[in-house]
Amino acid sequence: MEKATVPAAAAAAAAAAAAAAAAAEEGSPPAAAAVAGPPAAAAAAAAEVGGGSGARSASSPRGMVRVCDLLLKKKPPPPPQQQQQPHHKAKRNRTCRPPSSSESSSDSDNSGGGGGGGGVGGGGGGTSSNNSEEEDDDDDEEEEEVSEVESFILDQDDLENPMLETASKLLLSGTADGADLRTVDPETQARLEALLEAAGIGKLSTADGKAFADPEVLRRLTSSVSCALDEAAAALTRMRAESTANAVQSDNRSLAEACSEGDVNAVRKLLIEGRSVNEHTEEGESLLCLACSAGYYELAQVLLAMHANVEDRGIKGDITPLMAAANGGHVKIVKLLLAHKADVNAQSSTGNTALTYACAGGYVDVVKVLLESGASIEDHNENGHTPLMEAGSAGHVEVARLLLENGAGINTHSNEFKESALTLACYKGHLEMVRFLLEAGADQEHKTDEMHTALMEACMDGHVEVARLLLDSGAQVNMPADSFESPLTLAACGGHVELAALLIERGASLEEVNDEGYTPLMEAAREGHEEMVALLLGQGANINAQTEETQETALTLACCGGFLEVADFLIKAGADIELGCSTPLMEAAQEGHLELVKYLLAAGANVHATTATGDTALTYACENGHTDVADVLLQAGADLEHESEGGRTPLMKAARAGHVCTVQFLISKGANVNRTTANNDHTVLSLACAGGHLAVVELLLAHGADPTHRLKDGSTMLIEAAKGGHTSVVCYLLDYPNNLLSTPPPDVTQLTPPSHDLNRAPRVPVQALPMVVPPQEPDKPPANVATTLPIRNKVSGRASSMSNTPTHSSSTSISQPSTPTPTPSPIVSPSGMLPIYPAIDIDAQTESNHDTALTLACAGGHEELVQTLLERGASIEHRDKKGFTPLILAATAGHVGVVEILLDNGADIEAQSERTKDTPLSLACSGGRQEVVELLLARGANKEHRNVSDYTPLSLAASGGYVNIIKILLNAGAEINSRTGSKLGISPLMLAAMNGHTAAVKLLLDMGSDINAQIETNRNTALTLACFQGRTEVVSLLLDRKANVEHRAKTGLTPLMEAASGGYAEVGRVLLDKGADVNAPPVPSSRDTALTIAADKGHYKFCELLIGRGAHIDVRNKKGNTPLWLAANGGHLDVVQLLVQASADVDAADNRKITPLMAAFRKGHVKVVRYLVKEVNQFPSDSECMRYIATITDKEMLKKCHLCMESIVQAKDRQAAEANKNASILLEELDLEKADCVISVFPRGI
Repeated sequence: MEKATVPAAAAAAAAAAAAAAAAAEEGSPPAAAAVAGPPAAAAAAAAEVGGGSGARSASSPRGMVRVCDLLLKKKPPPPPQQQQQPHHKAKRNRTCRPPSSSESSSDSDNSGGGGGGGGVGGGGGGTSSNNSEEEDDDDDEEEEEVSEVESFILDQDDLENPMLETASKLLLSGTADGADLRTVDPETQARLEALLEAAGIGKLSTADGKAFADPEVLRRLTSSVSCALDEAAAALTRMRAESTANAVQSDNRSLAEACSEGDVNAVRKLLIEGRSVNEHTEEGESLLCLACSAGYYELAQVLLAMHANVEDRGIKGDITPLMAAANGGHVKIVKLLLAHKADVNAQSSTGNTALTYACAGGYVDVVKVLLESGASIEDHNENGHTPLMEAGSAGHVEVARLLLENGAGINTHSNEFKESALTLACYKGHLEMVRFLLEAGADQEHKTDEMHTALMEACMDGHVEVARLLLDSGAQVNMPADSFESPLTLAACGGHVELAALLIERGASLEEVNDEGYTPLMEAAREGHEEMVALLLGQGANINAQTEETQETALTLACCGGFLEVADFLIKAGADIELGCSTPLMEAAQEGHLELVKYLLAAGANVHATTATGDTALTYACENGHTDVADVLLQAGADLEHESEGGRTPLMKAARAGHVCTVQFLISKGANVNRTTANNDHTVLSLACAGGHLAVVELLLAHGADPTHRLKDGSTMLIEAAKGGHTSVVCYLLDYPNNLLSTPPPDVTQLTPPSHDLNRAPRVPVQALPMVVPPQEPDKPPANVATTLPIRNKVSGRASSMSNTPTHSSSTSISQPSTPTPTPSPIVSPSGMLPIYPAIDIDAQTESNHDTALTLACAGGHEELVQTLLERGASIEHRDKKGFTPLILAATAGHVGVVEILLDNGADIEAQSERTKDTPLSLACSGGRQEVVELLLARGANKEHRNVSDYTPLSLAASGGYVNIIKILLNAGAEINSRTGSKLGISPLMLAAMNGHTAAVKLLLDMGSDINAQIETNRNTALTLACFQGRTEVVSLLLDRKANVEHRAKTGLTPLMEAASGGYAEVGRVLLDKGADVNAPPVPSSRDTALTIAADKGHYKFCELLIGRGAHIDVRNKKGNTPLWLAANGGHLDVVQLLVQASADVDAADNRKITPLMAAFRKGHVKVVRYLVKEVNQFPSDSECMRYIATITDKEMLKKCHLCMESIVQAKDRQAAEANKNASILLEELDLEKADCVISVFPRGI
């Protein structure tokens, strides 16, 4: 028995050690150790010292489940599949996409997600609760991967495990000499030894594989356990001390944390203690949503029983619990929520319903329950997708079948993208879904917003089998009349060769062009799909087809993209190498494809070919800074001085773009640095200055560019640089020529063309660049500074930093003439190579507007440049052609920093423009430049200055409605009631009112402006001016402030009449509502009323308003004209009809006895005449009409009057006929009466 006892104790101790290790690792309370008794406590100490990492708590239910996973080797279950979200396809560009393996396979079988995995809230899974609706009795489903030693608490099932039985037999061996461990299979042996080692026991075998005898095993075991017992006591004490703190910490969990862990008991306890069931997680999710998303059925029951809001969306306000449950596929929870009256058709913030989420996830059971509960089957989300579309996009056939059985519209499409279930399924490549939808009657010719059919959508991502199915079902293989591209074009663009072959086999046109004019071959070439190009050419595609506008070909497109292999294939197949507005060589040069350029030149491309604008391949290469390409082109014979449109050379193009390496390279090849454009609007240097490219400017000046050249408008290099605010370039120009008169540098950095491959990039030889440093002996002192023109260190350094090329010695300079040249003007350097030009004129001005560098810098707001120019002596009071000084320009533009600099440098703060006599303050107020106004006032600007229109700064600010500036000026003491002119003119209040600036009017009134002040010359007030301009809000404000509503200006018009003149019905309504008299006495001079004025102008709305308010309908003005007469005379048919319907006198003649009908006739208003002849009682005579027609000389008017007369004659004839008819009826009636009388006098029998 002893032999049996000792090894058994070893096994027990080993198991106890593992259990204690788990307890020590997870910090379980002392009860954990007590489960296994004192041996476990002893082993716990040992485990704390050396093992147990990653094990679960032995006291937890899950920690007790397994026995020695190391021995039993149970595999952890796979993680739950993450739930897929509803598909929202973003609107796609028509640019085709390359094939995507991730989207090419069907996912139609993806019909379920793991319980609590993913879902709406992203929660679920990973908790230790056992109440999940999806959880099986077998706890393996939630176990994570175990460590080497996870748990050694034995249960009956594990004791019966054959592997453990083998180990027990080995330990209980009775062989005195020890068991032969070699008889045990190596895997079991290794596991056993690992187990014992984790328990603190060394190897049980010797080197020859024989096991130790039991006494030795007992000795080792006793020693191990003895050591463990001492440390176990200390570990147990620590665990007990920490247990209270752990318990407090556990009790302090929030309700949200307990729900997140799925701890139903803890949730119950916390709710009973008074926690609110309506708490939210830190992310703003409601507790019920959390439970439903994770699939915690029991927890959801508890929360609902405690009156949780079944529609609680949380702080985020996104989804309801029902949506969360449907998104996770938790059918039991869905039923539970519906039983608690959850809104089955509630929508999320993105418009999704519970049914949408369930359909997207493929949860058939959930979909069925929702439909039975009344879910709307046609609700659209924000992408316009219905539940069927979501199912189609995700490939869930059974869900789609269920939806169609319940009445879903198979051809319903989204409003914006016009997608249908079929187009979405085709786009995603769900073959079985496409098959199902087609069999169910889906319209495969429906088009999306991109005018794509289902076949086109399948072709986008190369779904061959889907395309085949569609074609077999009768899909149109070629481009519909209203689409932008064909299925073959889409396939070619994506490089889907197999699909393209299928389409061609089914009759696809090889030459059909898309909306850009590209054929399938062009699209394939543009995308670099060589196999597709080969296929299309093999099928007979036109290799030299061209687009209509730009004459692009497949070859030019391939060269633009840099696809050398495709270009090679096309050329060998017969492509024309010179076709296109831009030839293939130009396209390759423009994009910098060096190897392709070399290939094209070798293939015979014309290096001198030009575009319609005169550009060549060299022009394009230099403009885009492709120096290596330029070198190759020049070697092939390209013209270095070729002029494109406008006379710009390759050097000019490179200089304007700032490509310093290209510029230096071209100079080294002999390019003319002083070349001018055809109309002298630019030089190489002026283009570099305009672009602000300092390094290029330095380089050009160092190589003899003329900085004093005057351009077409008299502009200089300095002015060109100042336009863009390029301070560094301006400084360099102003330092000329002193910045070039310096000691020669010890070496000069040469620039090499930039290249992606520096090892194969063509390098510019040092000798190719003319050096301006005269040859000198190394030990000889440098020449006189004033007579030497070297390249500056600064230029070399800047250029070197841009080229990343090594520095070369200056000993390679070019030999110079032995006899120095005399010094004419411009001065020539002693070397005789480069001239020294005079210093730059800082105040040079343009001819057209007299702009200088300083005025341009001030207008542009370039503070640093302005400061620099002033320091260099620029004229601070120079005036441009309008008489604006630099300060006026800066103030007008609102550049407060520049204004401050100018004032600090003594600019005249009261300078006036020549024509308008505006000061900087006046113009700043006029333009609403608040900061500038504040600065100028602080510097003492005259706040009462009057310009040529006699407007003060306050008047100008009020006219513009700049409330803050008005406040500033008034606070500075400006006169609020200042008036223009020697007589009392317009005031700031009137200007603000007239221009409709309500806030400014209110401010001025609040500050004491006179509301009823009148302009002396015409007696207009703020109110009459506002009415005249139709400023409704201002009128209302002025009337509220007691402005005189019946005030008459010198014209005699009241405010209502002023509004009537402009037809401002809303202003008229305000005036009438505020007490204006609709029948106020007429204008004294003309006797007009508001109604006659409005009718004369044809303002229908205003006339309608006045008539509705009781205006006299037949009032006459001084000429006897009624409103109807005036409307007829003006040809305003709608007003005429309005007045007639209001019972106006249609025959009322004016003082000359002319009726409204005759007035309309005289003006040729045919429509008015045709209307009035039906209403009038009196017609003009034919002779009267003919006499007037005889006076007309204008042919158009004569034609109109004849038409009017025809209408009048016809009306008269109708009237006469009607009169005759009435007379006949009357005579018949009289005859009948006579007959009756005779019969009554002579009875029939007599």
